[in-house]
Amino acid sequence: MQVTVTRQWYIVLAAYGAVGLLLRLAIFPVESYLHAHAMRTGIPVMLAVNLALPILIIMLAVYCPRFPVISAGAVLATLGWIIGGMLLRDWHISHWTTSLLRDSTHPILIPATLEYILVGATAAAVATEVRAGRVTANGGPTCPACGFPLERANAIRCPDCYAPIPPN
Repeated sequence: MQVTVTRQWYIVLAAYGAVGLLLRLAIFPVESYLHAHAMRTGIPVMLAVNLALPILIIMLAVYCPRFPVISAGAVLATLGWIIGGMLLRDWHISHWTTSLLRDSTHPILIPATLEYILVGATAAAVATEVRAGRVTANGGPTCPACGFPLERANAIRCPDCYAPIPPN
C-alpha cells in the first residue's frame, strides 16, 4: 500500500492558525494555576512563544516547504495566538474592541513572527535539501527540487512544487 501525503497549502495555512490559537488556549490553565499560587505567570507564555510555537512551525514548514506558505502561516500563527488571548479575556466576539486587541497583543510578537518566518524557512530549506534526490519507501522516484514522492515515473512536472522533472 502506497501512502502519498498531499500538501494542499490552504490546509497547511489553517493548521498554522490553529496551532497559534490552540497553543494560547492550552497554556491558560497553567497560567491560572501559577497565578493562584502567587508565582510568575509569564514563564509559560515565554516558553510557548519562544520554544513551543517555533517547534510546531518547524514541523509544519518541513511538511510543506514553500516560503509563501511559511511566511503567511507564521503571521496566521501569531494572529491565532492573539485571537486566543482575546477569547480568554472575553469570549463574546461581539464585545471585542480595539482596547481588547491592544491588551491581548504584546510588542514582542512582531519580532517573534519574524523569528517564526526565519526558523520555518531555514527548516524548509534543510528539509528540501535532505529530501532532494532520495527515493520513497517503496523505491519510487522523487522530485529533484523538493523531494516530493512522484506517483508516476513519467511525470513532466512535480505536483507539489511544479518543477520540471528531467526525463530518465
